[in-house]
Amino acid sequence: MKKKEKIDLPESIANINNDQPIYFEKNSSSLKVFEVVNNILGPYGYEEVSAGQFKRIAGSSANSSNKIENFAIGRGSIAHGFTHLPNIIEYCQSIIDNSILVPLEEVIKEFNWAKKAINENFITLHSNGKMRYDIEAIMDITKGMLNEVAFKMDCESYGIDIELNRDFYKGTSNTDEGQDVKRVRFNKNKFAEPKVKVQIKDVQYFLLIPKNEFGGDRQAGLFVGYRVHWKKANTGQRFFRSLGGRGEEIFSDFPVLGGIRVERRGWALRSDFQSLPAGTASKGMKFNNDNMFVYWDNLRNMEELFPKLSDLI
Repeated sequence: MKKKEKIDLPESIANINNDQPIYFEKNSSSLKVFEVVNNILGPYGYEEVSAGQFKRIAGSSANSSNKIENFAIGRGSIAHGFTHLPNIIEYCQSIIDNSILVPLEEVIKEFNWAKKAINENFITLHSNGKMRYDIEAIMDITKGMLNEVAFKMDCESYGIDIELNRDFYKGTSNTDEGQDVKRVRFNKNKFAEPKVKVQIKDVQYFLLIPKNEFGGDRQAGLFVGYRVHWKKANTGQRFFRSLGGRGEEIFSDFPVLGGIRVERRGWALRSDFQSLPAGTASKGMKFNNDNMFVYWDNLRNMEELFPKLSDLI
C-alpha cells in the first residue's frame, strides 16, 4: 500500500497562495475547503462530498474527524474555521494513497455476475420495499461487490490468494450465510475455507451490522470496510460508453471509464463493536433498526490487517 499516484492540481487550485485562508464554512467569494477537495479528488474518480457531509471530515462540526487542520482558535473557531492549501493537499494525497483503483475489466466481470443474478432471478428486483429497474439493480449489486474485489486486490499485494464467494443461491432461504470469502491461500499452500466468516462492507462513516445478523447464523469474526466511489452523476454513462459498440456513440458526453476508485476504510473484530438501539443517536445520526456499529474513526488501520490475516482467518 505504497504511494502510487502523485496529485496533479487543477489550474484553478494551483494558483491559490499557500498562505491564503481557505474557509470551512464562512461565506466567501472564494472556494471553501470542501469545494477545493472536490476539485482535487474529482479527476481521480471520487464522489463529490457535500458541505453537510464534509462536516464529518473536517473543520465545522462537533462530530468532525478533524482530518484537515483548523487554524482558527477561540470563540467562533468552528464557524470561522480556516486552513491552507498545503494542508488540503496533504489530506487529498492521504486519501489517494489509501485507495485502490479497480480496473474496468474487473468491473465488467462483476457486472456480468450481477446481470445473471437478476436475469435468472437469483436476486430480487425489490430493495427497501421498492421495485428497481433491472439495470438499476444490476448496477447496485455491481457497486456492492467492488468492495470485495478491492479486498481481493489488497490481499494479492501481500501474496495472499482470496477466492470470493460468487455462488448463486436459489430462493430466499438459501444464502451465503454471511461468508464473503469462500477460500483463502497463504504462501502458495492449498486453498482452504476460512476459520471464521469474513464480511466485506461498504462504509461511509458507520460500519453497521444488524443486531440479529451480528448474533445469528450470519455472524462473522472479521469485518473489513471499504468505500466504493460510484458517482451517480456520470459513472453509469461512462461505464456503458466503455463497453464499446454503439455505447461509444450514445454515451459520448463523458470520457471512457478506466476503473472505479475504492477507498480503504478499515477493519474490525467483534470486540470492537458497540450497540446502537433503534432510534438512538450516535455522532448526530439515528438509525431505524437495532445495530452493532463501529464509527470510521475507530476502525483499525488497514495496513495492520494483512500481515496478521493468517492468524485471523
